[in-house]
Amino acid sequence: TNCMEWAYGHNGNFHYQAGAEFLQLSGYRIGQSHEVLPSLKRYLQHFGYLDTVADTGISRVFDEDLEAAVKNYQLFFSLNATGILDTATVHQLIQPRCGVPDIIKDLAPAKFHRINVTRNSSSSHYSLRNKRWPPSSMRLLYNISENEHMPFPIADLRPVVREAFETWALYSPFDFTETSIDRIAQLHIGFYKRQHLNCPIPFAGPNDMLAHAFYPPSGKLHINADIIWAINPEILRNTENSYDVQSVALHEIGHLLGLGHSTVPEAIMYPSLDSQTRKVDLHGDDIAGINA
Repeated sequence: TNCMEWAYGHNGNFHYQAGAEFLQLSGYRIGQSHEVLPSLKRYLQHFGYLDTVADTGISRVFDEDLEAAVKNYQLFFSLNATGILDTATVHQLIQPRCGVPDIIKDLAPAKFHRINVTRNSSSSHYSLRNKRWPPSSMRLLYNISENEHMPFPIADLRPVVREAFETWALYSPFDFTETSIDRIAQLHIGFYKRQHLNCPIPFAGPNDMLAHAFYPPSGKLHINADIIWAINPEILRNTENSYDVQSVALHEIGHLLGLGHSTVPEAIMYPSLDSQTRKVDLHGDDIAGINA
C-alpha cells in the first residue's frame, strides 16, 4: 500500500491542531454567521463529524448540519451536548491532538484503509479498524530511518522507540524487533520535514502536525522533524512547546497496530496530547482494544 492510497482513505496525523481563530467562535450557535465557520466545518469534516462537501459549498452560516456535528463532537469528548460553541467546546477544539478521525465512515474501494465508528461498551471505548495484522504477523520488524533530519543521535532514539514498542508487547500478542534493513521491516519510522518521500500529506513546519501514521498493513510512521522534541523528561518539563517522543510514538504505534481513538481521556489512544506532557502508560482501555 502506498501513501497515495492511504491518503484517499483516512490518515493519522498527530497534532492536527485547530488555530487560535476558533476562539472567535465562542458562544456561536445555529443561525449566526462568521468568517471562521468554514474553517470549523473543514475541521469537523476531517474528524468525521460532518459530511464532506466541496470547499465551494462551505458557507459562513451556522446551519443545522453544523449544529448536529458540534453535538456529536461534544458527545465524543464528554462535553455538554448543546450544539452551541461554549467555552469548554472551543477549548477542546484548539487542543493539540492526533489527526486520525474520531469517526471514520466506510469508503469504497476496499483498498482504502478505514476504521469502524467508535465502539462503546461497559469496558471499552476504543475504535477498532476493520483490518488488523493477521495472526501470522504477530512478530513484527521495525526500522528507524537514519537521515539528516533526526533531532537526536540514533543511539539515543533507539531505547526510546524500543520502550514504546515494548509497552505494547507487554500487554498484547505482538513481539517487536528492530532491524537495520528497511526492506524487510513491516514497520517504518522516520523523522522528515515538509514534503517527504512520496507522501501526499507534507508537513508544514513547526506549527503543523506532530506525525502521521499508516494503518496495517502499510506500517509507516512519519514524524515532523520541525517540532521541538524531547526524550529527556526533565528537558521536556522545562522546554516550552516541546513534545515527548516516546508519548507520541506510543500513540502512533497503536494506530500502526490497527487501533483508532479512545474516548477515555487517560488512555494512550485518546486524541489529544498537551505539550510538555509525558504519557507512557497504557490504560485498561488501550489494553482491551489491542486484545479485542
